[in-house]
Amino acid sequence: MNRIIGAITVAVCVGALPARLDAQAVQAGPVTVTPTGRVQVQFSTTSIGEEDLPVDADAVDPSAFEARRVWLGARLEVDEWITGRLEVDFASGAELRDAWMNLGFHPAFQLRIGQFKKAFSRIELISSSESAPIERGVRIRGLTDALQTFPGNALLPGDQYGILEGLGYVGRDVGISAHGRLGRISYRVGVFDGNGPGRAAATGAMAAAARLAYRPFAGAPLSMAAALSYRQLDLAAGPPDNDVDGTAFEVDVEWGDFGRPGVHLVAEADMGDNLSTDGTFLGGQGVLAYFLPTGTAAREPVFAFLRSLGNDRIQGVEPSFRVGYGDPDTDRDDDHGWLLTPGINLYFSGRNRLMFGWDAFLTGEDTLGAEHAFRAQAQLYF
Repeated sequence: MNRIIGAITVAVCVGALPARLDAQAVQAGPVTVTPTGRVQVQFSTTSIGEEDLPVDADAVDPSAFEARRVWLGARLEVDEWITGRLEVDFASGAELRDAWMNLGFHPAFQLRIGQFKKAFSRIELISSSESAPIERGVRIRGLTDALQTFPGNALLPGDQYGILEGLGYVGRDVGISAHGRLGRISYRVGVFDGNGPGRAAATGAMAAAARLAYRPFAGAPLSMAAALSYRQLDLAAGPPDNDVDGTAFEVDVEWGDFGRPGVHLVAEADMGDNLSTDGTFLGGQGVLAYFLPTGTAAREPVFAFLRSLGNDRIQGVEPSFRVGYGDPDTDRDDDHGWLLTPGINLYFSGRNRLMFGWDAFLTGEDTLGAEHAFRAQAQLYF
């Protein structure tokens, strides 16, 4: 797969060269480099106690601070049609996140080459700096270890996003993608290495993803989409031609936009092959938020109080509520789960904000019952 992607990349680059170079040097056009970064510092609690864990599991801190993301990078533009992005996460060492170039031949046809997100799941494609909930799915410390005490439920939690992430249907990968916009229709289709971000191809693998989105009304912030994600793994351990592959499908809808006053709704439903069990998974998630600019609500007592505290620096308040459901394998009992997350965000300037949320995760296992975590996050973005 790496050879195929490499051959396509070379062909694209060679084809973009002028037909005649003569003895002249090839020079780039005007170059613009814009530094970027985000820092997310998070505090969280967990209801998972020592009694919920296997005997050989490490103890879980009831509350903890962490640097969730520390990203530094740059956006680049060359000659107005060649763009790129480079981002590194320093939260735990130095992990490459985005590293790609985009060839904007025409609004209807562009090519992106490098490491970037596969075009699957609107929940995943929305940046963490714009998401109303702090986390895209269940992230309660100790929950994975606690679920391992129940045979048959240890592979994946009953969480819509956790299932997609655990099976590798979403996330960053190295590859090439064609994308563009035709009126109200936009598309993205790509092939990838299949081993995930920054990982060498230790085993044969490949992945592909395709997404088609449509905005039905010119004057309304409504977008609908359908997508598929395919992943194939050639396991090193086992008999020859021990291929494991699967496909996931999803439909999603979004009303509103980040920072737009009023209702912002994001919802999606997914189903597909569980690569771990040969079964079928189901999942869905919906997030409803309402953004209230404090300037337009100055007469409301609560917002007048906030404005007085912030000296007009609190620009908006956003209450939100999230409902999620996941079933890793429909043929198994009691491995499903529900995620409920009420929250509220305070905005200062752009994407700089304070976020608060409470995650309640209800597992299908009656013995474990409901687990929960309070979460607060400060986000610096530039």
